[in-house]
Amino acid sequence: MNQYLLLQQQQYYYQNYYKKFYSQSILDVKNQQKPILDVKNQQKPILDVKEQQKPILDVKEQQKPILDKEVKENNKIDLENYKLIKDEIKKTINFLSKIKNKRLRLNYLENLKTVHKFNNENNNSLEVCLLEGYIVKKKCFGTSLGNYMFQNEVSALSKLNGYPHFPILFEYDPDKLIIYMSYCGNTISSKNTALNWKEQFNEISEIMTVLKVNSNDMIPRNICCLDNEIKIIDFGLNTVFGKTINEVLNDLYGQLSNINKQNQNNNNININNNLELNYLIEYKGWKEKLENYKKKEIQMKELHNKFQQHLKDLKNFRKK
Repeated sequence: MNQYLLLQQQQYYYQNYYKKFYSQSILDVKNQQKPILDVKNQQKPILDVKEQQKPILDVKEQQKPILDKEVKENNKIDLENYKLIKDEIKKTINFLSKIKNKRLRLNYLENLKTVHKFNNENNNSLEVCLLEGYIVKKKCFGTSLGNYMFQNEVSALSKLNGYPHFPILFEYDPDKLIIYMSYCGNTISSKNTALNWKEQFNEISEIMTVLKVNSNDMIPRNICCLDNEIKIIDFGLNTVFGKTINEVLNDLYGQLSNINKQNQNNNNININNNLELNYLIEYKGWKEKLENYKKKEIQMKELHNKFQQHLKDLKNFRKK
């Protein structure tokens, strides 16, 4: 009888400890999912899922990020000027981080001018266009599948915020099924491929595997390159339609390998030779965050196994 009471006490202890540890782990993960902000200032994240919607206020007086004068005068957008693109994205991040209210951020984003439309580049979305400040606006179909894909993409980008090789999630509107994210460059090709693509593939593979993000749609149009940094876009099919993450990563490796072979055959001299890997500076500390995430996952797994073993022992004792 004493042994039975002891097992019950242990069960109560494990249940409470597991619950407390799990809650703390979730909090740690959320803290890692902050949008990329100015490293020096360490400002608060832009995304706030739990923030209650407040009445829309006038944001016209707020200063908007301004595109390069030359680009505006020519009434066109430069999709290859990487320095301009990254400068504008930083301005957008700094500006949005100062707007604390979710509705105000959405109101600001909704009033930005469209400067480019991506035609027939995403069959799973109603509209994908580029706004001022190099912000991509993606509107999903107003169907049950469209809503499902919207939820998948928001969930994936929230996890990937703070890591290289993926879009920065600025904000999203669940009522209109619209996602606002950073521009990730042109589709990768022999003209803009990264010379160190194998190294970057290993980074992408590690991040997606550890965070359990599976795009399930690793086709050429969803692989971009911006200033020698490979970017993976479109996570609407995240964890859907049966492909394992290893299969998806094998698809990515095959795509990158084929592009590299084409480049070698063509001897393209216009390839981006920037090997400074600026993205490692911009995403400083991402490896430490990933290591901490892995440690938490291991601890959670060990605690879960102990808890399951305890339940098994208690069940066997009752049978006796």
